[in-house]
Amino acid sequence: MKKKLAGLMLTLSLSFSALAVPASAKGGEIPRFPSQGVETIKATPENENDLIKKFNLKKPSPNAQLKSIRIMPATVTPPTKSGISPNFQINGYIFEETGRGTLTGSDVIAETRYFCSKVPSCKGESQLQANSSVAHQFSSTVEAALTPIISAAVGYSVTGSTGMSATLVVQEESIPTNKTWIVQGYAVHNYITFNFYKEFIGFKTKLGSGTTTKPIANRIAAVDWIQ
Repeated sequence: MKKKLAGLMLTLSLSFSALAVPASAKGGEIPRFPSQGVETIKATPENENDLIKKFNLKKPSPNAQLKSIRIMPATVTPPTKSGISPNFQINGYIFEETGRGTLTGSDVIAETRYFCSKVPSCKGESQLQANSSVAHQFSSTVEAALTPIISAAVGYSVTGSTGMSATLVVQEESIPTNKTWIVQGYAVHNYITFNFYKEFIGFKTKLGSGTTTKPIANRIAAVDWIQ
């Protein structure tokens, strides 16, 4: 049975390709990153629509204006392919990895709001916390009965979920009076694309292909709006 991959999109390689899970967060500690260490993509009237389309963003209101997209910094080297066999084989089935990278979900998993009542503008600081379970995404043309083999190949349950535990502190220097600064957080996923085969007496038959993703537990992308 084909399972649909919904609400996911490839990120800009400049911003997301280096994301990885820091060892310090594995023991339950929530990482706190100041905004000066965060990579930021600034939105302008000229590129706002392109960024909204590329990142599959949803405006919190029709009149909201995109300010920026911010990404937690990576602190360790990204994982290598050593954790997964590009040609995993079991019981005559072959899992062949065809690609990997990072992408973001389109579902908001955290949000903060700051209303400016001063004239002519305000400076604001927001602490965006993500403490929720985010489902792994799995899209495949391989029959559902073979899903456990795919899980074994990638090293996690492709139909499971990952608990998020991250805090990102961001600042905004100029919030117009009587306007609200909205910061929304999105999960960042590692993804793997693959082909799946059945081998019999030396002949391979392709059974399908697909994509599986798993959220990075302590990495979030933050999107700023003014409305």
